[in-house]
Amino acid sequence: MSDQEGCEKQIRTLTRSALARAIYRECPGLSRRAARRICDEVFEEIIACLDESGSVRLRQFGSFIVRKKRARVGRNYGRGV
Repeated sequence: MSDQEGCEKQIRTLTRSALARAIYRECPGLSRRAARRICDEVFEEIIACLDESGSVRLRQFGSFIVRKKRARVGRNYGRGV
């Protein structure tokens, strides 16, 4: 049985650097620096749209919405606070 067939889903975090590496691998003529710049520009555009309208919808990917939340007390478990 494969991991995808089971009931438990494996949560994987996609980092900015991993995304830039994927862009670099998929576009052979692109430098690593250019791939990183493309990745950064995409995120900057998403952030700008969120600042402007409060929501962004990426087709076949998902939606992002800015929410207002009340402040909460931070915790530092290392210091016992």
